Amino acid sequence: CSCSCSCSNSAVSRFAFHLRYFCKDEESRDLISIGAGCGFAAAFGAPIGGLLFSLEEASSFFTRPLLWKTLTATAIATFCLALYHGDLSRYGVILLETGGDSSSADGNSIFINRFVEMPLYLCMGIGGGLLGALFNGTWKMMFRTRRTFFAREHIGRRGRDVYRLAEVAVLSLLTSVFMFCLPLTLGWSCREKGSISWSENLSADEDSSVEGEGSYHRLNCPYGQVNELGSILFGSRDEAIKHMLMDPAHFDPRTLFTVGALFYPLYLITFGVSIPAGIFMPTVLVGSSLGAFAGTFFQHHVSSDIAPSTFGVLGAAALLSGVQRNTVSLCVILVEGTGQVKVLIPVIVTVVVARYVGDLINHGIYHEAIHLKHYPYLDHRVKKTLDILKVSDVMSCPVRVIMAVETAGSIE
Repeated sequence: CSCSCSCSNSAVSRFAFHLRYFCKDEESRDLISIGAGCGFAAAFGAPIGGLLFSLEEASSFFTRPLLWKTLTATAIATFCLALYHGDLSRYGVILLETGGDSSSADGNSIFINRFVEMPLYLCMGIGGGLLGALFNGTWKMMFRTRRTFFAREHIGRRGRDVYRLAEVAVLSLLTSVFMFCLPLTLGWSCREKGSISWSENLSADEDSSVEGEGSYHRLNCPYGQVNELGSILFGSRDEAIKHMLMDPAHFDPRTLFTVGALFYPLYLITFGVSIPAGIFMPTVLVGSSLGAFAGTFFQHHVSSDIAPSTFGVLGAAALLSGVQRNTVSLCVILVEGTGQVKVLIPVIVTVVVARYVGDLINHGIYHEAIHLKHYPYLDHRVKKTLDILKVSDVMSCPVRVIMAVETAGSIE
């Protein structure tokens, strides 16, 4: 027994000794970069895209050892998701699966891209850049307002907790009211089962007022019909995104526009409150719904040969680029996620235009958050105003010195 205890203590000691390697500031920064890449890769099922995202957005300096470490970690992250789902072809949280027209021979006719559609791709990029800039500017204003409100001394720590909980409660109530009332009040959201290709799994029991299996709900619709808007709002988000990208023509255009117009302000006011709320899923959902609506509109009023599915993907790309301002990684992620190389050129055009339009107005969401939260980050771009400064403008009195070896925390 004493021998086994001594062996276990020795193993724990060796393990703790090796963990000291990660206490270095350099390794801590590398772990942050690797973690950001893994999160992005797991979200979209794109290991190479996650690597490029870490290189493009999360790292000041990207060394060659960090390159293969991040690639290994993103590959493991996506493999763990595939292992969890029990399917090696499903290695992402947000599914960007696409389907083809059954009338085509290769099943890929949803991505029919022509040079004459280039102005429409530019319009998608401009729209995504403007919506992304509006999101970032509004979130920046709301963040400053929240910080100023909670910084008041007379509130106290307990008062801040009460106000944060009250904010979450009000937003939850507001979200619930809109999501429940809209499908009930908009009569055109009720559609026949046969007119909706993705309702074949609807429950056969039609005796209840709210029925459905998985993501399909009848709500207040008559027997034999499905509430299309309610099925999206109360169903799985990734399933809704997948169906929008597979064939937006099966949705009522008013449903697509309502989903985008509803979720955009809701996730704008929710992002930043005291609850764990992400930005990837809502951005993709809003972008794909508005993009699919635009594609359907172009198909009906511009040319019947336009494929709405292409614009569903471009809508998600435009809004992601407008909000986050990443370009290379986003293009690779969408190609990896959809598995469609045909959409590469339209995605590149849309992403670049959205990035350019957004940069004309403000910075990306990550850039704004880093500066608002005063995180130590060495930016690649040097401000032009620094050229007119003198050494005395940036010196402190009394002079503060640093040692040859310092931690990042001591020099913030």
